[in-house]
Amino acid sequence: MVRIALGQLNTTVGDLDGNVARMADWTARATHEGADVVLFPELAITGYPPEDLVLRPEFVEDNLAALQRLAKETAAGCDVIVGFVDRTDAGLHNAAALLRDGTIAARYAKNKLPNYGVFDEKRYFVPGTSSTRVTIGGSEVGLSVCEDAWLPGPPFDAYGGVSFVANINGSPFDVGKAHERTHVLRDRARETGAWIVYVNAVGGQDELVFDGGSIVMAPDGTITSWAARFDEDLVVVIARSSWASATTSARTASGTSRSGCREGSTRRSSRRSPLTPSGPRPSAPSRCPRRTRAPHR
Repeated sequence: MVRIALGQLNTTVGDLDGNVARMADWTARATHEGADVVLFPELAITGYPPEDLVLRPEFVEDNLAALQRLAKETAAGCDVIVGFVDRTDAGLHNAAALLRDGTIAARYAKNKLPNYGVFDEKRYFVPGTSSTRVTIGGSEVGLSVCEDAWLPGPPFDAYGGVSFVANINGSPFDVGKAHERTHVLRDRARETGAWIVYVNAVGGQDELVFDGGSIVMAPDGTITSWAARFDEDLVVVIARSSWASATTSARTASGTSRSGCREGSTRRSSRRSPLTPSGPRPSAPSRCPRRTRAPHR
């Protein structure tokens, strides 16, 4: 059994200090709720998408220093999985880090880089070439970033047998996107036999709107927990071999939760059934044939 916190956060592009401070606060709240790990969105350290900021070496250095600060500030809390810009001899990577006990315990570089529609990640990043498995709360976990989940193959083909796959996202809204995500995550869950914990960003950046809607997908393709749409949300779920249940939801967009609490408060839920919504339930998946165009994550 693993307690997983979905940190559906609205980060600000370029505000490294502000993003770290908010994630440190949310990590403390997730720890208070008994989480073993909290997941934050894709490139949450820098805000998404950082675009040409990553072409400035000093910004990349500052982002790496911010990641180290977040590790130090969350040292006494639960594990953290967070997106950042990594740098290796190969170049810059859209990456995920596992933070534990004040250190960067593991790194993963996004394998699949989208370069269609509003995405031009190949301009800034080089793809990773390997998978990353870590152990959290006694369970084996696979790391992935957004586009990695949209097609079969690496890294998911290496994650058979893990308890769950963490998939952190910066996935913009468009009409029908919720249906597409559901189809994609159901395919990956059935392929791996693992829970898929999908955490998305929320908020806006230039012409992009991020709609949240983070979800937990069971190995049989059932959505067992979901976060709010178009609103910040902190949801804690218990992942077991046969079910997951939402135990906590704290909404903080615009300083007010849906329960009327002030920002920073936590609303407890006594509901413990296998299907416990923490936000508006997604509409049923479309029965229409899937599109054959390039995926829009």
